[in-house]
Amino acid sequence: MIWRDGRDLAKEKSREFIKALGPLKSSGFSPWAIYTHACHETGYFRRVAGKHNYWRIEKPARWQGPVARDWDQDDGANTLMEFVDWESCDEALAFYAALVEKIYPESFAARACHNCFLRGLAKWDADSAYSDKLLALYDLLRGEEQVGRDFNVLLPA
Repeated sequence: MIWRDGRDLAKEKSREFIKALGPLKSSGFSPWAIYTHACHETGYFRRVAGKHNYWRIEKPARWQGPVARDWDQDDGANTLMEFVDWESCDEALAFYAALVEKIYPESFAARACHNCFLRGLAKWDADSAYSDKLLALYDLLRGEEQVGRDFNVLLPA
């Protein structure tokens, strides 16, 4: 999506996301793996649910915070869904890390290894080729010159 003033919203969201990866990188996560997962779920940051839901995480039953409503494919039909709507990228990433630790413990344990981490997310989606798609996207993104520059400039070493 391009704003009237010419700014590219998806590129802005991507860069904002990369800037916020520092704390997860410090806690042992592969930042490229997390970025890959968000790219896949949002279509390269074009379909972020709400302000900062980069994985289209649905609203848990006990969620008391903000909610974003958006159309999504559910069993082949378009369905109006409710997604968690975090106020900041930092909040979204903290929730994501806790969710991975709780629901995908093998991924969390291998969070420094992009291959192991992404393979461990195989059940995030019903698609049996989900982790293969994530790994192929990871390889593609690592080869993208602009994304590499953004990582080098925006994510502290």
